[in-house]
Amino acid sequence: NFGSNLDTEWAIAVTVKNVSSDGRIVFGDSSTSSGGSSSGGTRLDLRLSTNQAPVFNLTDLDGNTLTVESSTAIDTNKHRLVFNKTGNQASDLEIWQDNTNASVTVQNDEAFSNVKDFDLQPVVVGYKQFNGGYATGYQDYIVDDLRICDSSLTSTEIDTDYNNQPWV
Repeated sequence: NFGSNLDTEWAIAVTVKNVSSDGRIVFGDSSTSSGGSSSGGTRLDLRLSTNQAPVFNLTDLDGNTLTVESSTAIDTNKHRLVFNKTGNQASDLEIWQDNTNASVTVQNDEAFSNVKDFDLQPVVVGYKQFNGGYATGYQDYIVDDLRICDSSLTSTEIDTDYNNQPWV
């Protein structure tokens, strides 16, 4: 029921490596197009591109999208990313990169609302775009140690998570 709890505190942590071009990790309705919901589902979308900052998008049942973008670009090295939601506004979403709380830019600073569970939709990792509901243009990068938490993490917990990675 993670999707139905998007209006509460939570965290997603993931390690990525060799991010060489645009790719996404999608939870929820993967048939929606960027910037809107064509099929009425809740969608959480983490966009990763080399030499660009990670971007978090949440599309609600009405097709409204909340966007939070980090200020720090990632490269092809290994990076630990933590998307940490500490409140109910889009501005309450922290993006931690390699154990540093990055400053973020928020578009549509509204409350997370009108979301539902992901209806057993698969998690889609590394796609470039969707065409008719099917992923096309998969990217070649590594995603490791994906962690989904049903509460936000403290800075100490994020530090522990980062230091417990095998590559540190």
